[in-house]
Amino acid sequence: MEWSTELTLDQAREEYLRAWMALRVFRALFSASGKHGDAARRSGDFVFNMSVGYTLDGIKGSKMAAFIEGMRAPASMPFWGKTVAELEAAVQSAAFRDAFGSERSSRAELAVETLPDAPVHSVT
Repeated sequence: MEWSTELTLDQAREEYLRAWMALRVFRALFSASGKHGDAARRSGDFVFNMSVGYTLDGIKGSKMAAFIEGMRAPASMPFWGKTVAELEAAVQSAAFRDAFGSERSSRAELAVETLPDAPVHSVT
């Protein structure tokens, strides 16, 4: 993840986390995994690295500290539950099932159900 000057820190955090959720669903949909739930549950296929790109003084600031903590533990953020609920509704919809089929839709549903609440694997 890299700093974006177009968004506030709160907006950037939410967009990065939404993208991370989407990647997990895409992996579940398009994985060649032989077992039904493997692709949905696996977390090691990609690394979600947070690059803070600041000086030490910049990282110590309250806004950046809140950004980092929100990335480390997003389930504590107000948008998290709403976003997960929206994603659940999308993957459970008839349109989604029609587009991707029953087996892939089930894998996507499992991917959403098993979203880790700590997506960041490392920081640079």
